[in-house]
Amino acid sequence: MCVHITRLEFVLCFCICYTVVNITKPGAYRVEGKLSAGQIRVDLGEDAYEDEAAVVELILDNADITCTVAPAIVFLNVYECDGNWDEATATPDVDTSAAGANLILEGANTVNGSHVARIYKDAEGEKKLWKQDGAIYSYMSMNVFGPGKLTLNAANEGMDTELHLTINGGDISILSDNDGINTNEDGVSVTTINGGKLTVLVTGETGEGDGIDSNGWLVINGGTVNASACGFSGDAGIDSDMGIHINGGTVIATGHLLDRIEDGGQNYTVFQFAQKQTGSETVTMKDQENKTLLEVKPENAYSILIFSSPNLKAGNYTLWSNEKQLAGSSGGMMGGPGMGSGGMNRPEHPDNMQPPADGGQPPEGFGKPSEEFT
Repeated sequence: MCVHITRLEFVLCFCICYTVVNITKPGAYRVEGKLSAGQIRVDLGEDAYEDEAAVVELILDNADITCTVAPAIVFLNVYECDGNWDEATATPDVDTSAAGANLILEGANTVNGSHVARIYKDAEGEKKLWKQDGAIYSYMSMNVFGPGKLTLNAANEGMDTELHLTINGGDISILSDNDGINTNEDGVSVTTINGGKLTVLVTGETGEGDGIDSNGWLVINGGTVNASACGFSGDAGIDSDMGIHINGGTVIATGHLLDRIEDGGQNYTVFQFAQKQTGSETVTMKDQENKTLLEVKPENAYSILIFSSPNLKAGNYTLWSNEKQLAGSSGGMMGGPGMGSGGMNRPEHPDNMQPPADGGQPPEGFGKPSEEFT
């Protein structure tokens, strides 16, 4: 195996049986090649939490990374741009543009990762001190940018952060045994999707798993999201403890649980079935004029199907499979500005949370390798 990590003209090539690649200084690092038994670990020290300069941009450029005993990529100590861990003052309006953990996708990349299952707690058994559930894991808020692709295969959860996660671009496919995406801080974390293409399929090898699971809020402003929960557990394609806001983009989510969807900036419809629907069958959604608005092939069994699109207007819709109308109904399960449900207002979002016009490219200055490597 051979993985190249570049910081300007300096290239390191690792060709050993197992290794941990330690990044201990701020900067942009380009990762190329194959690491078949190892981990990339970012740790800028305990003082990094409040240091605005403690920022790492990890550029995956046709990289192939496998770790079977822990996360393949982990951000430990970097700058935390938000720093609000208080449930009483938390809101869905977060700005992660200055986050210290940044993943930039270029080319076609594959990451195969596991997790560290042990959780250490304090003497009272309340405080969560240490765990790494995801194949890509960050203890601080993290951004994902770029025009490239990422195929993420996870032995437990896929992409996790302890605080916030913002996806601005990329073609991301996650196959996970548990939650595809999880942001972990109860009542605080925000998962924000501004652009890109995100496909999540949960195998349920651990017995459960949401497609996207936020312990705080889920905010979708743009891009394409197709999320399938575990086919045999009471989990959701999109799950959020504090509420889901769909303000833009195309969303298709299937599972067996419906979480609260707040009135956002875009219409949505929910089909609910009394009987479990078999996965791997093409389903077509039609309007009153028999016009097809959606054609999708859920991989897992489901009893809830959520659909939202900029083209979705108020009206009655039906689902069909093999020219047979399915028994599910969207009646009373619609929402959004054109559907007249609820009285919740759309949250105000800062400019950086709008769908990026450049396809999710990192801000100017990101992605340029620095001069030093440690």
